Formats: sequence, C-alpha cells, structure tokens
Amino acid sequence: MNQLALDLTPLDALLAKDSACSRIARLLLARRGDWIDGHDIARVGGFFAFRTRISDLRRAPWHLDVRNRYRPVKQDGRKFIISE
Repeated sequence: MNQLALDLTPLDALLAKDSACSRIARLLLARRGDWIDGHDIARVGGFFAFRTRISDLRRAPWHLDVRNRYRPVKQDGRKFIISE
C-alpha cells in the first residue's frame, strides 16, 4: 500500500482506533467549537503527550482544524500572552 492510500483513510476508521490521537480527536469532535482545558485533553491523551498528539491531528491523515486560544495576562507588572 502506498503512502497516498494511507493518507486517505476515512475519518471513521481513524476514530475507531484506540490511540492517543483517536481519543483526543473524539473529544475535540464531540466538543467542536468549545475551548477545552488542557487537563481534560491530558486525561484522554496522556499528560506529557497531548500537545504533540494535537499537532499530529493537524496533519495527514487527520487534517483536523485545531486552534489555540491566546489571552493577554498581566502579572507582577509584566505583560505576556498565554497560549491555551
């Protein structure tokens, strides 16, 4: 089987797997449009791996539209941006 065929795997088949990516994808799709706390994502995808798995979901074969939320924070006289 060539790489192109692997990239065209139907989403349902990918979601049926029991992998960290599949578990996170099911959570994101079930709560589409909602901001989801990283702790909730870590519970299904692993605490130290969930950020990499989300990055994986943005690429083939998944191609999910996963966006970060940014917010400005002022603390102790400093200003910075938090990526959530």
